[in-house]
Amino acid sequence: MISGPAWTSMRAFNATRNGGLAWLVLINHSKGDAQRDKVKDQAYAAIAAARYYSKKKRFTFETYVTIHQDAYADLEQYGEVISEEKRVRDLLTNIKDNSPAANAAKGTILVTPNLRNNFANVVAHLTTTLQLGQTLQESRNIFSTQTG
Repeated sequence: MISGPAWTSMRAFNATRNGGLAWLVLINHSKGDAQRDKVKDQAYAAIAAARYYSKKKRFTFETYVTIHQDAYADLEQYGEVISEEKRVRDLLTNIKDNSPAANAAKGTILVTPNLRNNFANVVAHLTTTLQLGQTLQESRNIFSTQTG
């Protein structure tokens, strides 16, 4: 037996064996306005819900960035144009890492026009800065353990 979300829309054509009309209904179901709105809503929700606190084993900065990139790709697919500056603001807004390295990187981004208006440059800058900050923190922890 056939089942699934699309089947409820198509089964009306089962008795008449009108495959052409069933196909059109399936296309509208998977690519129509409702689907477009659903994907866009999910993309905006993913951006709003994503939070980066600090490097964690299961949720890295790369994971956080990937959520944003995937959401923007979905939005672009359906004709939604998001400016680079808005992308950067969205990325920075939910970085909850309050380490000195993260705060310095965010401050630099906000006052540097070629960073503030370029998502890819911001990601590169943050990745480098956060990684360096983590390395320095680990070095301090090892040093304090050895001298303490």
